[in-house]
Amino acid sequence: MQKADRIVGILILLISILFGTQAMRLPGPIGGRGIGPGGMPLVISTALLLCGIVLLYRSCRRRGPHGDLSLSWPAFKENRNFYIVLIALFAYPALICLLGYVICTFLFLSVLTKILGRLSWKYVGLISLISTVFLYFAFKVWFYMPLPRGFFW
Repeated sequence: MQKADRIVGILILLISILFGTQAMRLPGPIGGRGIGPGGMPLVISTALLLCGIVLLYRSCRRRGPHGDLSLSWPAFKENRNFYIVLIALFAYPALICLLGYVICTFLFLSVLTKILGRLSWKYVGLISLISTVFLYFAFKVWFYMPLPRGFFW
């Protein structure tokens, strides 16, 4: 596992460097506002670079008798939860034009947070609301992206 993680970590580093250099070649902000066409690919390539560094670091660090690090993945107690997540992943893009970005994103995040986080409904609603508001302002206000309005919003 460590050898595969090292190889994948190096590949992620190389891909992120390639994407980052290509993102820097894109033009700057149009009209002096916003971050421009190359801003978001540069942010994504930087995040990918950090993930590659973390993966490479974790694969070189040794812990335990076999040197493997155990990752904690979300545990599905029942297969039903897995199918609910799968349905939510397909329902989100199918319903976003009908319900609109805000409502559909709130419902999608609520379902995933409840199933994967095992939190109370109060925290699920709070986390989903804060995340939806942040994502709305990030895409609508900061990136000037047109979002689906839908039937309700």
